[in-house]
Amino acid sequence: MAQILDNDKKSAELSCLKKTIEYIQTKSNQRVAKYINSVIPVDEIMDNVVLDEVPDFIVNTSKGIYAIEHFKTDFCNNGDKNNQSISQLSQKEMWDIYYKYHDEEEAIKDSDIEPATEDVKNFINKLNTTANAFEYKRFVEGFKKPYAKHYAKVDAYRENKHLQGKDVKFGFLIEFQCQTLGIRAKKHNMIKFFRHSGNIQFPLTKPIVDAFAAANALDFIILAQYEEGFMTESKSVLLFEPANIEESIRKQHLKVYDSVYFPKVILR
Repeated sequence: MAQILDNDKKSAELSCLKKTIEYIQTKSNQRVAKYINSVIPVDEIMDNVVLDEVPDFIVNTSKGIYAIEHFKTDFCNNGDKNNQSISQLSQKEMWDIYYKYHDEEEAIKDSDIEPATEDVKNFINKLNTTANAFEYKRFVEGFKKPYAKHYAKVDAYRENKHLQGKDVKFGFLIEFQCQTLGIRAKKHNMIKFFRHSGNIQFPLTKPIVDAFAAANALDFIILAQYEEGFMTESKSVLLFEPANIEESIRKQHLKVYDSVYFPKVILR
């Protein structure tokens, strides 16, 4: 079987897989968990996963072999240059603040508490207004860009030497960094307001569903939602079968919207 790789990138990928599986096991509602388990053997994933490259994970289970490629995408990109993710920039800024004030023993000096608090406050305010930069068209383009890049490698996944001559199910694990506070969704000129908008599933829109439905070389796509700027715990996990996209939507009781937007926040 594949060699286990040990580096920061693989650790981050494995952490995403672990948190995604934990969410399905402990927080997904019953109908969603039942559906996901009918497609992939959730309880066998972490005990049998081996880290590889192209694809990132190979999982040999009692129900067969599953090959999973992980990638990140963001609800808000900082312009077109390198499709730069605001989430990744935010994470870097957060760690810069941490290392600025903590010594080798991870302690903070009393004299640094006030400036550190101010830096954290400014960081949080900046993060809370990220939605001001959101543009739906750019969001769709930013989502599709890494998706298309990885989908173009499906033939390379099949050529992995550990998978040759075997019946393998191929899928994506999409780590989706986003913010939902204040989000609105539109469908047929109707606007949906989310009452608990600080901790909800990011509304699913038609261009994303269409992209998933066209992925006939994949058996499944896992969409794992995380809070903008922080890799803590999953906020939502959904699974889509490209060959049965309507069934995926129906069994998870999902609504598909035309577009989403955020009301602009004016800082005073």
